[in-house]
Amino acid sequence: MHRINYRHRFWLAVAAFLGLGSAVHAQPATQCVDDVTTLTAQGEARTERPATHVDIHARFVERAQTSAAASNALEARFGPLLDRLRARTEKPMRLVAANASITPQWRYDDGDRTLAGFVATRMLRLTDVPVDEAGAWMQTLTDAEPDSLSLENYTARPEGGADAHPALAAAIRNARTRAETMADALGQSIGEALCIHEVSAPSPRPMRSATLAATGPDDATREPSIEPDTVTDHARVTVVFFLEPPSA
Repeated sequence: MHRINYRHRFWLAVAAFLGLGSAVHAQPATQCVDDVTTLTAQGEARTERPATHVDIHARFVERAQTSAAASNALEARFGPLLDRLRARTEKPMRLVAANASITPQWRYDDGDRTLAGFVATRMLRLTDVPVDEAGAWMQTLTDAEPDSLSLENYTARPEGGADAHPALAAAIRNARTRAETMADALGQSIGEALCIHEVSAPSPRPMRSATLAATGPDDATREPSIEPDTVTDHARVTVVFFLEPPSA
């Protein structure tokens, strides 16, 4: 990168004011330098971590001739389960129980429509369930005979300390390696990092959901074994380094 003087900074500011894309792109690289020779490099990395948490979704359905009968039948199954889950759920887990949805069912015969009954539905979701506890929670929900039950949205909680964001750290190291390669090709070397700009990257890749069909307590007496895959993190950065002058 060429030395940035006052005139260059003036025109960069003018271009940014006018909304030119090139000036906007250059802005992060010029915010932390002033009349020094720099080298800008981009770094990118992907890392994998074991999944630590997962969400559990359950759906309960009842059918009856009247809306009241469908609602009462649903609550007879859903209410006691909800009370048990509330008593057991502790942070960071969250229990979300959606309100009941009651819809009519129609029968069609030669163009004539007649009311066949009503369908009452409730959704239940347990979020941020530790993976090593997911099997026991799945068994509890299976015993309640839901109409559908699934594991969704595997996530990996970052660890504390220097390893909190491994993909980000690897991306910064990758940027330095690229900068050293470019500087070496010029017969120069890089110095300290003057600024670092994190480019927005996608969230960790969600895992494919695994579904367990609930057919009744007699057919699902064993606690499910949950063996999740890994979660992939992706990070991208732009780093501006001081470019040392050529050695004499």
